[in-house]
Amino acid sequence: MTTIKNMKPAALAGYAVRIGLALFGPFLLALFPGFAANNYTYSLLNFALIYSIVAIGLNLLTGFAGQISLGHSALLAIGAYTTAAMTSLVGLPFWVSLVIAGALTGVVGFLLALPALRLSGPYLAVATVGFAIAIPQVIKFLNFQSDGIEGLKVDKPNLPGFGPDDDLARYYMIMPVVALLYLLSSNLIRSKIGRAFLSIRESEIAAQAMGVGLARYKVTAFTVSAVMTGIAGALYVSEIGRVTADEFNLLMSISFLVMIIVGGLGTLGGSVAGAILMTVLPEFVNRLSNFAQESLNNAGFGIQLKNPQYVLYGILIILVVLYMPHGLAGVWYRLKERFWKSTPAAMPDLQAVEEVITPPGRAISGSGLEIKNMSIRFGGLTAVSDFSMAVKPGEIVGLIGPNGAGKTTVFNCISNFYRPNHGQIVWEGQVTSRRPPQEMLKLGVARTFQNVELFRQLSVMDNLLIGQHRQLKQNLLDSLLHTPSMRREEAQARRRALEILAFLKIAEVAPLPAASLPFGKQKQIELARALVSRPRLILLDEPAAGANNRETAELADLIRRVRDEFGITVLLVEHDMSLVMNLCERLYVLDFGKLIATGCPEEVQADPAVIEAYLGEPEAV
Repeated sequence: MTTIKNMKPAALAGYAVRIGLALFGPFLLALFPGFAANNYTYSLLNFALIYSIVAIGLNLLTGFAGQISLGHSALLAIGAYTTAAMTSLVGLPFWVSLVIAGALTGVVGFLLALPALRLSGPYLAVATVGFAIAIPQVIKFLNFQSDGIEGLKVDKPNLPGFGPDDDLARYYMIMPVVALLYLLSSNLIRSKIGRAFLSIRESEIAAQAMGVGLARYKVTAFTVSAVMTGIAGALYVSEIGRVTADEFNLLMSISFLVMIIVGGLGTLGGSVAGAILMTVLPEFVNRLSNFAQESLNNAGFGIQLKNPQYVLYGILIILVVLYMPHGLAGVWYRLKERFWKSTPAAMPDLQAVEEVITPPGRAISGSGLEIKNMSIRFGGLTAVSDFSMAVKPGEIVGLIGPNGAGKTTVFNCISNFYRPNHGQIVWEGQVTSRRPPQEMLKLGVARTFQNVELFRQLSVMDNLLIGQHRQLKQNLLDSLLHTPSMRREEAQARRRALEILAFLKIAEVAPLPAASLPFGKQKQIELARALVSRPRLILLDEPAAGANNRETAELADLIRRVRDEFGITVLLVEHDMSLVMNLCERLYVLDFGKLIATGCPEEVQADPAVIEAYLGEPEAV
């Protein structure tokens, strides 16, 4: 665990800067020309901080979990009106009302997510647009506008020793809330749940294969985001002193999305930076347009600028998107990489890791895999017809055939990405045909993919940690607080990941982004991710693709070691006949979705039907 005593000077300096910004932030705007350190300045900063909370929550949903929402203005309205009603109409203290607002908005977000997150991409965005339009109308219908055109008024909370309407006091009330939510969000994204969000964003197929339930974690992301937005709504009404339904419009939701794009999708610091920039920038643009109008008037030009700040505002946003595609956070990371060379983390003692991973061999038991008369059709096309197969525990079995024969379709049926129209798939005595794909890893069935399905923007280590998703027991509270048990579990998971990488002799790539590796290494990482999940059956889809003869021979030895040392049953699809014939104990041959031969490699190699359909003449083989 890092302490101040063992922290590097650069890290200490970074913490000092953050503390300084938190304590003296309200005075920074006074350094800019035309800004005075008055209530307006502090009020502007308070709104920037409040919008930072919304941006952090929205970035968790959109930047990390990959789900686009344009309904956060409505969630902000629910939080604001709940707080106003609890304080003004019921008489509860502000901080109690804030908790109630966050909880109620979270419930609404949860209920909204259940039907909405069956959609994805633009369809989800359209659904949340409807929510953003409907909620203000519902508020008007419920007649919360009890104080006429000014809306529902509330008493602004304050601190002892400050005046009745002192925005500096509310800054010192808002800043700790922002800091706490930032810390909790930072903990969340460095946990099992945060990695589940990222896996869904990167590849939903691979996420399911690694045991991540899509619906569960999409709903979790939406609910956490809603709770944070509800808290922001409570702080919003405390700053403004009143609330009207009309201010929570679709344009506000779009502005929140702009904040996280300008700040940087998938970064918490970028969320805060984008919110501050997009709150303060209109004020600068407005002052700039006033200066331009004055200059034109003084020069004798009779030109009247009508709302020029909106034009300049739009141009600035376009420039940011064009020249900073990764937002302000991307600029910061590039500058940091160029001018502040960080010392790479020390690699673990790989020799010690390799000694740990060498297992004595695991007993292989169970009834294995059985496919009974399976057929699957896509429209009028029959991809697999009346196919049966049995794989005994501890076997290495090959499924071969020409391209389009239905081999990968069989794999997709075993791992439940497809559901067969007829027949059964039985694994260790359980019929698995109707289980969701994410349940198969829990039953001990892991797989790789023909087209590599890594989480490409994540590190190799994160890929392998996601591979252990089903084994980790941490819950939402553990993830938010980084409890001691959670930290121990994370350390063990990282150790396990390094052991598997060392077993494959590629431990040095652990900190590298998966996308930066060559194709052959990516194939190895995908195998490592499957192994780290502790499967009893592994489905390997063309593991030798792109390998040369030496690498293919090494792969055959590796797969035997996987079977012998880990006790894993292996079923593979492969076109490299030298690998198949030297490695597999039995073969099944498919052609146009039908089984045409089965037996040991020698029998299959001599079968006339196989020679005609796939292998060619014996001398060519």
